[in-house]
Amino acid sequence: MWFLLVACHLPILQTEPSTVAGPKEWEQFVSDPKVAASYERFKTKLQDEGVADVVPAWHLWRQGTDWQKLSEPGFAVPPEDSWGAIVPTLQLIREEVVPVVGPVFVVSSFRTERFNRRAGGAAGSRHKWFEAVDVVPQEFWLRESLHGELMALWNVDGPRWNMGLGLYGGTRFHVDTHRHRKW
Repeated sequence: MWFLLVACHLPILQTEPSTVAGPKEWEQFVSDPKVAASYERFKTKLQDEGVADVVPAWHLWRQGTDWQKLSEPGFAVPPEDSWGAIVPTLQLIREEVVPVVGPVFVVSSFRTERFNRRAGGAAGSRHKWFEAVDVVPQEFWLRESLHGELMALWNVDGPRWNMGLGLYGGTRFHVDTHRHRKW
């Protein structure tokens, strides 16, 4: 007897990727009083903008999954004058991405120029301006199904959000609100 698999998205909770800087590294990073004070101001900014519930705030200071291989810090403090730049991207994630793919883990957001260069990021990477996130779904997705859903979202709602969408190996994908484009 043959069965046709029609489910492309299964609500199986995935664990956070092991390549990201985690709570131990965060605690060490935020133990610096200046960093801790900055982080408190950042959380207040997200609260004031109504996006504090989209993803954990500390995840937005993750540079990327290559941090150990590059011998770079797993976290970096975005310049305070750029904090508002992430707000439209978080709104897009909450209003469009999460309803389609479910909750997401942030694996990369703000990147320093040095980290971005060493990781092979694009010279114009929106991560450097704190406008972008790379995420993976918290629930299990087949790659092809996920990409199909994201492309449909990009085609229909992407223009009004100025949505940048990057589709990578596995289920990792990039979202920003700088300009409507894809790769």
